[in-house]
Amino acid sequence: MIYDKAENNALKDASGASAWASLYSISAKKVRALNVKTNSFCAGGGWIGNGTLVSVGGNPQQTYINDKAQDGLAAIRLFTPCTNSKCDVYENPSRIRMTSPRWYPSTVRLTDGSLMIAGGMIAGGASPLSSLRAASLPPLPVRVLTSTAVHLMLRRRLQQPRVD
Repeated sequence: MIYDKAENNALKDASGASAWASLYSISAKKVRALNVKTNSFCAGGGWIGNGTLVSVGGNPQQTYINDKAQDGLAAIRLFTPCTNSKCDVYENPSRIRMTSPRWYPSTVRLTDGSLMIAGGMIAGGASPLSSLRAASLPPLPVRVLTSTAVHLMLRRRLQQPRVD
């Protein structure tokens, strides 16, 4: 699985437009374009417990490079591997998206298999302004964590004896 910058890439998708995501089969030595809707450049990501690759955030829409790619800053892209050639990236930007935009977010896989999204900037571009920093999000799949639950989890971790 390869995410690339949404430019006018040589690889074309089913509609004939430039593709910026692909799946490479090592055994068949073939590449297949995937149908990504949002600009996945500058995204973060990781694997959740069921084997799905989650890609989050990305770059704003840049029509001068690729007019097909929608704004990817708040995007959530899901890819679940399969054994045939029918699997593809799932995204639905109007319904499934982060609550705030993120450019270069980080992700951490938690012990329960979920993925926590942290950091990033709310706009693309190299700006050191603290007002552009994005707050951390709850883990994916979303579940309710109260501040008490987080506090107790951290307290337990901090009270565990050190192993040298």
